[in-house]
Amino acid sequence: MAYNTEDLTVRFMKSHLARMKRHGNVGVYPIETGIHSNSFYNEVKADFDGVLELKLEEMDGELRRFIRVYRYRGSHETKWFRLLIGPNRDLKIY
Repeated sequence: MAYNTEDLTVRFMKSHLARMKRHGNVGVYPIETGIHSNSFYNEVKADFDGVLELKLEEMDGELRRFIRVYRYRGSHETKWFRLLIGPNRDLKIY
């Protein structure tokens, strides 16, 4: 999808999402920001039932990961939570 226009990518995603929903499937689309236009990201976020956002920040010489529920059907908390990945690849969110 990186080599296609934004319009073509959105059309493909909408078609694929419709097929997935029709068959009761669940999917994940990882999308990196900063490459496409803001209107592209807004349209993509509007098409999904839920959107999780991840961010990586450097604080006090340490890289810290954060996660939040940007959008989800129903009520949810939109604040950022700390995301820790342990040495055994276990996840902790607090």
